[in-house]
Amino acid sequence: MSLKKILKKISFNMVLIFILGLLLGIFFKTQALRTITIGFDDRKVVGGKHQYDLQNMINKERAKEKEILKKQEEQMKKLEESQKNVNSENR
Repeated sequence: MSLKKILKKISFNMVLIFILGLLLGIFFKTQALRTITIGFDDRKVVGGKHQYDLQNMINKERAKEKEILKKQEEQMKKLEESQKNVNSENR
């Protein structure tokens, strides 16, 4: 093959790749515009109040843990008392 044919074939392939890339770019951009909702004016949107009081949440969890521990201690005392009663009855 001659050099002219090789260059012509390479340039033709490059043009096809360019056109394919251009069409894919247009396709992806239109799909993105339909699905992605972020934009330039999003900075103007007022957000809701999504603040959390972390200390309050921690305090609530600690209170729950204390309640659970108290219940467990009461159950342990009841078990110990019932074991003492069973041991005293067996003697």
